[in-house]
Amino acid sequence: MRIARFAPIAASCMLAVLIVSGCSSTPDGDTPYIAEANAKEACENSIKNQLSDPGSAQFSQEQVTKRPDHQYTPPATLETSAAATDHFYIIVGMVNAKNKFGGYVGDEAFSCEAVVHQNGDATGIANIADNNSTPTDTPDDDTDTPTPTE
Repeated sequence: MRIARFAPIAASCMLAVLIVSGCSSTPDGDTPYIAEANAKEACENSIKNQLSDPGSAQFSQEQVTKRPDHQYTPPATLETSAAATDHFYIIVGMVNAKNKFGGYVGDEAFSCEAVVHQNGDATGIANIADNNSTPTDTPDDDTDTPTPTE
């Protein structure tokens, strides 16, 4: 009978402990995951800004790599806002989005460099590979170039 009286109190105490522990700050061990997520989001936003239909962007095969801070020189546009406590990332992957006609163009490779500041803010600079372009053939000399006949 005694146990039955204390069961609701014990359950309430355990629930309170679970709620309070869920509201605690992020431990230092999780900080890299948050920084990676912020870098990835900054890169995705940079890519979306280059698309005709940003809302249609579908990202896949994304790989996030943290650069060693002391061995990395960021691009000039990132370097101007970088500090010693910042973290640098390179993100590569594929993006598929709709063109101006409303059709998906197919997966295109992208690369992005991002900096995540100590306060969690991130900036990314992305480049999307143009899969639709054809390489230009530039012969070394004129012997390879056919001459028109008259």
